[in-house]
Amino acid sequence: MVYNVTIADASGVFATVYLSPDRKPVVTNSPLATNHQKEVEWPDYAKLTATVERKDLLLKLQAGAAETEESITQEFLTPPLLTYNYDNNFGTLYTINYNISEKSIQLHWPQNKTAKKSFEVFEEEILSVQLPPVINTGLVY
Repeated sequence: MVYNVTIADASGVFATVYLSPDRKPVVTNSPLATNHQKEVEWPDYAKLTATVERKDLLLKLQAGAAETEESITQEFLTPPLLTYNYDNNFGTLYTINYNISEKSIQLHWPQNKTAKKSFEVFEEEILSVQLPPVINTGLVY
């Protein structure tokens, strides 16, 4: 299993690290990642996850100077960044906005449900959300 880990600090420094059991880690200067690394190695999985389309959209959003936190959040709550392909074990549960300087996060669900959490004063909470129906793409991985 390969993993992409994107990290950032309060000064705005970020990196994405590509991790794989059969390769050395690769550190990139990208602030974003989807479900592939340097190139698509598994076309069926790329199609299932729309990894290329999602990365293209993220790059477009990153370049858009007029984008706001709210407009980008809405993009994450809309396909192709949002997916309901739970039948194939690939679906969005929530979207998170990280506020590094405030040391907090805001979770977002498609049903306009949100929750804000502080890293410094974390309060446990149980939230109930209704996930949309499963969409079966017919792809198996």
